[in-house]
Amino acid sequence: MSITATKGKNNGGGVKKIGLQEVKVIAINPTAEELQKMLGMDEPLEKEIEYVTEDKEGNTQVTISIWVESVIDGTKNSVRFYIKDKAKVSQAGKPQYINNVGTTCYSESKNLLPNWFTHYLNKEKEVIGEKNFREAYDGEENLTAFIDNWLNKRDYKTTEDIRPEYKKLFRGNVKELKDLIGSDLEGNIIISLEVKNKEGDDGEIKSYQVVNNRCFLPGYKMKLIRAAGIESSDDYNIKKFVKDLSGEFGTKNSYYLGEAKEYNAEEDVTASNNAIASDDASY
Repeated sequence: MSITATKGKNNGGGVKKIGLQEVKVIAINPTAEELQKMLGMDEPLEKEIEYVTEDKEGNTQVTISIWVESVIDGTKNSVRFYIKDKAKVSQAGKPQYINNVGTTCYSESKNLLPNWFTHYLNKEKEVIGEKNFREAYDGEENLTAFIDNWLNKRDYKTTEDIRPEYKKLFRGNVKELKDLIGSDLEGNIIISLEVKNKEGDDGEIKSYQVVNNRCFLPGYKMKLIRAAGIESSDDYNIKKFVKDLSGEFGTKNSYYLGEAKEYNAEEDVTASNNAIASDDASY
């Protein structure tokens, strides 16, 4: 990451919520002691949090846990990203590439990548500069999407690289990301609060508060959402957000396309043990 930031001065109860929430970043990969203080826990965690592990194939995997706080009611949640030290490849065997502005693209070869991905273009589609790109790490796309929407006060016309240094991340060093908290580059960010329903060993459906780690918007878009309604907005980024969240490849959790509200299991068919009828031919 080549972005440099200037520092400035600068969990609520367990009620599950679904919907869009404007938040600010307050911590990244906190220690057990930091987490205890931040959440006001009476008892410390039994052991230190392991953020660097290995997957089943022996690849180094780093968990980036970004803690955020609602600008409305102060509730805190964690957005988690899991990045593996291996290249991201599609089911068709095409590697995923990522450039310095955070855009991703699948291609059989770097020589076949489209011009808009590898170069900066003017309104006449003429090349005015080159973009830096490489093969993406598995899971990198989601973290980069968060960073892109979080650092929404940066100069978008520059060619600075918003990708963090992964060699450091894979060693557990997240100082580069932590230094962005409270900087002149960051702004608020919009997240999607969701509820994940999962059947337990006892056969009962258990509900968990989660945060979507793929879909984000810069915080200043909340004004547009309140004014026109998210599904009626003509804003390109908002329309893409809705498609990514609720489209064919969207979330499988319970969600709400509106400002965050208290989750009601009685209104959610996925929270019922009888959600899928036994005579449903599609099951």
